[in-house]
Amino acid sequence: MSSTDRQPTIRPAFQVMLVFLLLGLGIGFYFNWSNTGSFIGHGFSKESIESIEQDIKVHYEKKKGTKVTEVALIREAPTKLTGFVKFRVRSGNIIFQTCTATLGETGNALWGCKSD
Repeated sequence: MSSTDRQPTIRPAFQVMLVFLLLGLGIGFYFNWSNTGSFIGHGFSKESIESIEQDIKVHYEKKKGTKVTEVALIREAPTKLTGFVKFRVRSGNIIFQTCTATLGETGNALWGCKSD
C-alpha cells in the first residue's frame, strides 16, 4: 500500500472542535432568532417591544381625560412592528388608532400612531 492510496482524514481533536464551533453558531443563531426574529440579531427584542408599548401608553395618558385601555404591537418583520392603541377619552368614547414602529440603522425605534 503506497502513501497515495490513503484517504485524508480529520484528526479527532479537530472533529471535536468543529462540533463545538457548529454547536456554538447554532445556539447563537437560535438565540438571535428567538429574541429579534432575525439570525443576525438586528431587530426588535421582546424587551424593546414592551418598552415601546409603554412609551405609547405614557404618551396618550399625558392628555387630560385620556385612559389607555390596551396597546398591542406585533413583529411584522425583524425591524418593523404594527399594532394599535385603544383609549377612552373624557366624553366616554373609545378610540382606536393604528401604530407602527421601525428600527433605524442606529438602533433607535421610531413609532407613530394615527386614526384610520
